[in-house]
Amino acid sequence: MGTLKLDNITKSYGAVEVLHGINFDVAEGEFIALVGPSGCGKSTLLRMIAGLEAVTSGEISMGDKVVNEVAPAERDVAMVFQSYALYPHMTVRQNMGFALEMASVPKAEAAKSVEHAANILGLTPYLKRRPKELSGGQMQRVAMGRAIVRNPEIFLFDEPLSNLDAQLRGQVRGEIQTLHDKLKTTTIYVTHDQVEAMTLADRLVVLRAGHVEQIGTPLDLYDRPLTPFVAGFIGAPPMNLFEGSYAAGALTLQDSTKLVVATGIHLAQEDTTIIGVRPEHLHRAAHGWPAKVTLVETMGHETHVSAMIGETAVTYTMTTRDFPKAGDDIFLSPDPTQLHVFRNGERQN
Repeated sequence: MGTLKLDNITKSYGAVEVLHGINFDVAEGEFIALVGPSGCGKSTLLRMIAGLEAVTSGEISMGDKVVNEVAPAERDVAMVFQSYALYPHMTVRQNMGFALEMASVPKAEAAKSVEHAANILGLTPYLKRRPKELSGGQMQRVAMGRAIVRNPEIFLFDEPLSNLDAQLRGQVRGEIQTLHDKLKTTTIYVTHDQVEAMTLADRLVVLRAGHVEQIGTPLDLYDRPLTPFVAGFIGAPPMNLFEGSYAAGALTLQDSTKLVVATGIHLAQEDTTIIGVRPEHLHRAAHGWPAKVTLVETMGHETHVSAMIGETAVTYTMTTRDFPKAGDDIFLSPDPTQLHVFRNGERQN
């Protein structure tokens, strides 16, 4: 069965612990994305699932079997790397069928598996070509095809789109989603691109400095981030975060700028409060928080406006064409029903 369980997983290199008590379960057929900034431990965790890195402590189970000591070749997983890792002297057909050949799969059966995978990925016209005759997107599809022919219980993807340009990333991302919809194979997908993760995954596991920060569906994390880190990481543009001391309905920022906030927020005065508002919930108004526009980026369907409120950089989005100009002094007002309040690193509302 393509289920996966990580129970209190840690990873150390000498005296340095890089993964700290990782716990989560993956259901059969589920698509999980491991997301977080560079150096947070997501690729190390994926390599531990694959068996390419040893577990320092804790247990990794696939189905009902603990696989800590099981060799990579004997785990029923297939991994797709960001570097494609294709053999340049082999054709597409040979690259896709190489693992089956090494496993002594009968030639007729192997050929059928390769043809099936090529058909799924639209690679049939390219089976006789070598990697140098393919585009980046086609090479990544070959790497995916090499994984498919093994018919694994679990697919592992390690930043597979990072070497592609923006247009190809969108195209191959769609192909990965279509592939998962067809095969329903359990998938663990590592990426630092939270947009990529949100469009592909059933659930996200957000990692920060080797810890799990939050686990949930993309919309759960977007609508109710539990920490300021998740609030600032999930979403593009990211959530605006204002840090200061709260009292009598106003937040005083560290530069002494005072922001009046929603009357519906009831907080006792404490040293540090963070109030977050997403760019789509911050609007230009006749009165409100004074801001100076620093940059206007027109995207076509919407415009991103960057500004400074005191010493705090903010972004708001607008869909109308009456956008301001850099240098303009404006007022901004948040939607009072869409404020996110954090204290001591945790969500309060």
